Amino acid sequence: MTTTMQAIVARQAGDPEVLRLDELPVPAPGPREVLVRTVLPPIPNHDLWTVRGTYGFKPELPARAGTEAVGVVEAVGEGVTGFAAGQIG
Repeated sequence: MTTTMQAIVARQAGDPEVLRLDELPVPAPGPREVLVRTVLPPIPNHDLWTVRGTYGFKPELPARAGTEAVGVVEAVGEGVTGFAAGQIG
């Protein structure tokens, strides 16, 4: 498994132009968490509204965009049931 990943990140609120592609460390899944390698990463309208600060809450910055995705389970944390590495979802 690689040690870094790419993520779309907003470091300030604003229009989509504030989004940047960042290289970040791959997190290890904690208890009851699943690490998913994203294969199809759409950015739906509600993500853009969140970045603008107009979706009902303002995320703590920097914030990652992308709340919907299709991916492959890379690892599972302690206590996870129903998911296994290699599973597509």
